[in-house]
Amino acid sequence: MKVHLRGITEDDLEMLREHRNRPDTRVWLGNSKEISSGEQQVWWSRAKESKSAVFQIASDKKTGLDVGLVRVSDVSFGDACVGADVFAAHRGNGYGHAVFSAACDLAAYLGASRLWLKVFTENEPAVRVYKRAGFAFDPDSPVELYYRPSLRTAMRYPTAGDFLHYATMRRYP
Repeated sequence: MKVHLRGITEDDLEMLREHRNRPDTRVWLGNSKEISSGEQQVWWSRAKESKSAVFQIASDKKTGLDVGLVRVSDVSFGDACVGADVFAAHRGNGYGHAVFSAACDLAAYLGASRLWLKVFTENEPAVRVYKRAGFAFDPDSPVELYYRPSLRTAMRYPTAGDFLHYATMRRYP
């Protein structure tokens, strides 16, 4: 799968909000609460003007379908935080690596060579993608615990219990 990146437009906002508010997406976010259209507009206003974060839509090069979202933030002194999400309709179709690679390429274009991210360790598909891209868990960063009983129950992840483990992964040149 090959993807290209394009800027987010006003027309994308409702699709992005609907994706972000899906329970199977929210369970993996630091802030798992649903957001309103007004909150989305506030985010968009800030994102457009941000000097510290870049958000792009990943589209399949062959079909033109929008398949995911990438984010690069906190770019400084060769470091950057990278993130990617495959839209629900396209999960399980091989886009994870392509979308995340596009995020890493964007970070490199912005001058970063040392990349990092935060991930819930229970999000096994994401962890597999990140490891395939050369990331490893950072043994020097503390693991945070997030309490999520309602979403975990709703998503039927019985092995994780009520807490998710939020850890840092890094990739060095």
